[in-house]
Amino acid sequence: MARIVSEHKTLQRGEIYIEEGWELVQDGPQRHSSSLSPIGFLLPDEEYIWLKELRERAIAFGAYAGQSTAEWLFDNQDVISAKWRRFNLVFPATMWRDLTGSLRIPYLAWTGEQWDMMFYWADQKFNSLDRIMHSHD
Repeated sequence: MARIVSEHKTLQRGEIYIEEGWELVQDGPQRHSSSLSPIGFLLPDEEYIWLKELRERAIAFGAYAGQSTAEWLFDNQDVISAKWRRFNLVFPATMWRDLTGSLRIPYLAWTGEQWDMMFYWADQKFNSLDRIMHSHD
């Protein structure tokens, strides 16, 4: 069932970039693990893939995390290894529809001082700088 955002969501470290009026189209698992690692999803001959393929591979690899996991990591940035900073951490199990009708998925990006939570457009190409989060539980 869809949910409409009626206000900005504030987390422990600040705001996430969800606009008022965005519709939650699909939510990911409501659990998270403190035992996570980023994994690649491209095949050797690929430069990028689209969201549909990313979601399929995330499920196949056991790395189908959603916004709940992203928010937990956002609030617990001390558990995110410094070596992950060169990647965008993508959470394809959650999808939002923005005010223009575009689909968006959450990701965390290192901005030089901290991780920020932002949202890719669904027609984004996902490449070697993106990672999905695998749970070791």
